[in-house]
Amino acid sequence: METPNPAPRPPHPDTDPARWAPWWLYVVVLLGANYLRAGLLPVGTVPEPVVVVIALAQAAVLFVLVTALWRQVRRRRR
Repeated sequence: METPNPAPRPPHPDTDPARWAPWWLYVVVLLGANYLRAGLLPVGTVPEPVVVVIALAQAAVLFVLVTALWRQVRRRRR
């Protein structure tokens, strides 16, 4: 006697490809922001440790924003 196939499970959040934006989108946004930051804070105008902190904070914020916007756009399409 054959057992019927169970109902398909929804994708796990960690393996769902729509959960994260494509890698190239993060790269484009981060490189663009770094270019703008370099124009606003030329070399030597701000101490280097401060520039590092700003860059890390900028990267973290942009990563969260890109991911949130990506998920919002993908949610609307479903």
